[in-house]
Amino acid sequence: MVKNIKMIARLSLFCGICIAVGYGSNKLYQTLFNIDRFDICHNGQISTTSCEMISATLANTFQSLSFSDISQKLKDLFPFIHNVSIAQLPTKEITVTLQPYTPLYVINNDHILLESGSIVPQHVYDETLYNALSHITYEQPLTTSLDRTCFSCLQSLNRSLLNTYDLTWVDDNEI
Repeated sequence: MVKNIKMIARLSLFCGICIAVGYGSNKLYQTLFNIDRFDICHNGQISTTSCEMISATLANTFQSLSFSDISQKLKDLFPFIHNVSIAQLPTKEITVTLQPYTPLYVINNDHILLESGSIVPQHVYDETLYNALSHITYEQPLTTSLDRTCFSCLQSLNRSLLNTYDLTWVDDNEI
């Protein structure tokens, strides 16, 4: 009988220690791996509004996704992002470095054509950059990308030509 009580006491003590260690390791994990804050770095081309949208997305995804999944999600949600690198600092901070696609032209005064061929609203990029780009007029309905022939033509144009002339793309046969 005394043997059974000692056995139960030892088992209870062992279970208590296991629970304490489990709780402690969970607290240690949270302390080591929870993210206190993140910084977004970019080359100054992305607008403040776009950075705020990216920050909101990051705030909702850091606790639930891996870095590679976060990187892919950002590229899927924001087509102007070409590359994302994420680094965790020892201070529980995350640095997210964004490399946007190079903008080529402003289309119809309210969209920007990117080097990838995608078209994004003009508010995605900084206003200074928007003002420095050459403007073209595209008379067909805009989608998320340009007609291949038009895109190829624009890529082959000397940009200084657009400083002198206005360009209007009507169709494959008329510029």
